[in-house]
Amino acid sequence: MSNKIHEKYRTIGIKQLRHNALERDQSCTFDKKAWNALIQENFFGIMAPKEYGGDALSLSDSIAAHRGLAEGSLDLGFVFTVSVQSVLAIELLLKFGTADQKEKYLKPAIRGDIVFAISNAEHQAGTDMNKIKSSVKYDSAGKPFLSGNKTVCTNVPFADVVLLSAHNEKTGTFDIYLIDTNLGETQSWTDQLLGVRTGITGALYFDNVHISDIEQRRLGKPGQAPSILQACFDLDRLILAVMVSGCLRGLVDMAIENIQLRAEKDPEFAKHQYIQEKFYKVFSCAEKIDGLITMIVNDLPDREVLSALKQRRNTLSVLKELLCTEAYDAASDIFELFGFLSFKGDHLMQKILRDLMAFKFLGGTKELQKNMVFANYQKSSALKLKQKATISTLNTTPKKGKRSEPII
Repeated sequence: MSNKIHEKYRTIGIKQLRHNALERDQSCTFDKKAWNALIQENFFGIMAPKEYGGDALSLSDSIAAHRGLAEGSLDLGFVFTVSVQSVLAIELLLKFGTADQKEKYLKPAIRGDIVFAISNAEHQAGTDMNKIKSSVKYDSAGKPFLSGNKTVCTNVPFADVVLLSAHNEKTGTFDIYLIDTNLGETQSWTDQLLGVRTGITGALYFDNVHISDIEQRRLGKPGQAPSILQACFDLDRLILAVMVSGCLRGLVDMAIENIQLRAEKDPEFAKHQYIQEKFYKVFSCAEKIDGLITMIVNDLPDREVLSALKQRRNTLSVLKELLCTEAYDAASDIFELFGFLSFKGDHLMQKILRDLMAFKFLGGTKELQKNMVFANYQKSSALKLKQKATISTLNTTPKKGKRSEPII
């Protein structure tokens, strides 16, 4: 099934998106026609249970679909926007949403009737919940008001609902809420970002906006936001890797075609070690990424994916670090293979490089991944040492009524 799904969405990517990807990048335009084409294929319901209108396919099938779409389109901005809805929002709702929230948001999201955005970052705070200033406050009559200034929100200029993190004054907790974007003020940031301009990233502002049913809009239990955000980042790193892998595979095909055309005029061109080295670097990077993806998803259940990914966070961090370093460097080498043409503004490589540069920061930088792995191992080591100390104490503490013997 996965191979058929991969080829299906690779074809859609080529026909629907690749031909005008550069034009949309230059004009900062989102392709609603391609979005609607994915709706017709029930792309947003690939993994969702059938009771909500999904196809209940496997995680491997979902990975194949996203990789194929990225490989065919070479438009990481658009595919990232798609993944926010098809993977992140839907999986978070399935895991943490109430029955009412699933009925109100999940089914329409799978049908494509509503578009989701995810908004956690804030200026000078990033996603550090201790620095985030967005808040839900209550007046003397108990009426709730939401205030916040969110930056780099995916899909927000055309989204209907945003998953937004904020501190709740009444409960004293950090939470995530399902908020209608028309209640706030949106702004496009596409002209300020280096990459993903065809995904229309933007900012979202709330200035003391009254939301009467704010408690019913909370995703999960009070104070559960850190766990939800971590699950979101786990999925984010996996899907980012899948998309970059697909894009690199598409670049491999595009590069070899260019090499073949030039070799027809100069047979020695393709034999040059410099040319083969550039080509190999992209191919080997895609292989490494796919190898780590396979390691992560191997034996992963098709449902309860979020819980299972928690056990693979260190590998996910290594995977993201690979995207931050080798993927962009490999694409830069392919850039050279196209020669002078690639330096012109009307070459697709211009967009691909900008997208890959932006992907260095989406989902956490190389430095962040290093810190996360070290912190995870340090925490695990501290726990083991504590357990050893406890066992040692139990073994050396004399039992009541019995004489302790010296340990030799």
